[in-house]
Amino acid sequence: MSLWDHLGELRTRVIRAGVYLAIAFVVCFFFFDAVLEIISAPWLEATGEGALNAIGGPVAGVAVKLKVVTYMALVAAMPFILWEAWRFVAPGLTSKERRWVAPFFPVAFVMFCLGVFLGYVTWPKAAEFLAGFAGESIDIFTSASEYIGFYAFFMLAFGITFQFPIILFILQAAHIVTWSQLLGGWRYALVIIVVFAAIITPSQDPYSLLVMAIPMIIFYFAAILLGWIVFRDRPDETVLES
Repeated sequence: MSLWDHLGELRTRVIRAGVYLAIAFVVCFFFFDAVLEIISAPWLEATGEGALNAIGGPVAGVAVKLKVVTYMALVAAMPFILWEAWRFVAPGLTSKERRWVAPFFPVAFVMFCLGVFLGYVTWPKAAEFLAGFAGESIDIFTSASEYIGFYAFFMLAFGITFQFPIILFILQAAHIVTWSQLLGGWRYALVIIVVFAAIITPSQDPYSLLVMAIPMIIFYFAAILLGWIVFRDRPDETVLES
């Protein structure tokens, strides 16, 4: 395919992904109340507040609802978006690489959901840490919009963390990095992972940092092992001295 053909194919995939997202938005709109109650419960319990505050004028409630529904729609439409991404990438891979890479797109969605679930389980502890850090002398009145944005970023951080092994495998499939290079740089990778977890963890509490960093370290070595299994016969794969 020529460059223009690739761009045309990319445009088609992006438009289809947008349609899936729009459909998911309409469907998720009807589940707003139930989802908001679930995600706000840990914070309200930690702070003792009765409800989140819709600060920002008459349209604040509308803005909060649209924000929550948008995040829900992104998660709901993710399998279809990943499918379009696969249809765009697949023609550039060999038959052997397609057999190994194809399952990673549904796996990516499952891993993302697992990461979000881990974030959901971790959030009550993080909420307690944040609510108690300011001390009893400070009353916290939480803006609904700010809380939803923070909560979504917290979940997204964990969801992205669980994409880490898939990203490393795809980089190996695309000849950008080799399993032997990853193995040779494992010491630097551990430091980078811990720093990354410290930066991306929105709550900045040590509990969330550890819960995020430990899976990433495990994923790093799992990606190396999988890369060795699949790509060790490539001519550019040479074991680096560690």
